Amino acid sequence: MKSSLIPRNLSDSYDAAADNYPYLVWNAYLTGNSKDQSLVKTMLDAELKLATRPDGLPDTYSFSKQSFLHNESNPGELIFGTAEYIKDGPLPITELLGKSVWSEHLFRLLDNLGTKGHLFTGIEKYLYASTPGIEISGDLLLTLPRAY
Repeated sequence: MKSSLIPRNLSDSYDAAADNYPYLVWNAYLTGNSKDQSLVKTMLDAELKLATRPDGLPDTYSFSKQSFLHNESNPGELIFGTAEYIKDGPLPITELLGKSVWSEHLFRLLDNLGTKGHLFTGIEKYLYASTPGIEISGDLLLTLPRAY
């Protein structure tokens, strides 16, 4: 199956936080190349379809399995991955493009983190008292003022 996703590296999985995606979007925008603009939009659509859990948070996609890398989602890992992804993906795109499908995606992810209770139910220890928790907090501190 051709997924339209780009891998994070040459291994098997696609990680929604693939750091080079914003640069592809920026390039398409800055050069005005309509073919590239269509391609990066197709990639976003594929990500939303293939690499988004039912709760609306992104998770790692496996090319060989043609599904999520792990059958069950881990709430702490989803929160960590989402915070990283927002900071590295849709946020810098939104800063350049302003209102777009990527800004809509950014705010939808932030809403899903908060309104679905991920940040506020049962994982307080993970979120604030662990190394990943500190990074999540840092990612959100970088993201929220810039998104505002």
